[in-house]
Amino acid sequence: MFTSGRWGFSLASSIVNRWTPPPRLAVSRLRAYSTDAAILRGLDFHRVAILGDGGAAAAFAAALPSALRFSRRGTWPPDLSDVDLVVNATSERDDVLVELRAGQTLVDLPYPRTATAVAADFHARYSALSRTYRYVLYNHPIRPALLAGRTGWFHLPLDLERMRKAVDCLVGEHDFSAFRSAECQAKTPVRIMQSARIRASGAYFLFDFTANAFLHHMVRNIVGCLVYIGKGNQPPQWISELIAAQDRRLAAPTFSADGLYLFGVRYDARWSLPEFPPMMPFDLESGR
Repeated sequence: MFTSGRWGFSLASSIVNRWTPPPRLAVSRLRAYSTDAAILRGLDFHRVAILGDGGAAAAFAAALPSALRFSRRGTWPPDLSDVDLVVNATSERDDVLVELRAGQTLVDLPYPRTATAVAADFHARYSALSRTYRYVLYNHPIRPALLAGRTGWFHLPLDLERMRKAVDCLVGEHDFSAFRSAECQAKTPVRIMQSARIRASGAYFLFDFTANAFLHHMVRNIVGCLVYIGKGNQPPQWISELIAAQDRRLAAPTFSADGLYLFGVRYDARWSLPEFPPMMPFDLESGR
């Protein structure tokens, strides 16, 4: 939302919808930056203050290196007495946070209604208790058209029960070196696989893995091995043998990245973060 204390107008805008700004550029250095910064095109300003420390605030700061930065982890409350443009990239939307003066313009960025304020020691990655990845595999003789690039594909029939027997071997604390890429920078290959399961929905196989953490290419390498087992090249106990061998060279090639999705992240209840229902276009109730 744009609000101007000088003219008293408002213009609804959304970064997600990629609002197209006026062609005139008020500041030439805004050229070639992301749509976050491009939203400022056509506005007349000289001194800018950016509120927040998230990704949107960083995008504006990259385009406006001379802008003043204010955040609750740094300088707070913001001093807006000497600026003519305020970019509010925080989740707060109360009148106390930003009080416009004559000649000031506010860019109030759209923010998810489910946004939750957390303590300063929260970290989206390191505070997570577990992650869940889903791999979607289309098992059909003909390559997918509408979902090309969004799902993995294998043309030969796969045996669901053979793969289910194999995936049970992954659960528990193991050294997953056999499923670790050469570029992995993790300090240890030991991970705790909390759950691993495979379901089928029509011609699609859904591989779900939940662990305290994952290695680089770990899920794709596991899926590649399960496909080998599903098509009959290896027995289900091959997974256990690979875990024991701890040798990447003995496992199957890395499978395509097209069907890999981060499906969920679990945090401690003390962070009071909202829970989001899984959203995948597959009928699991009638699946196998």
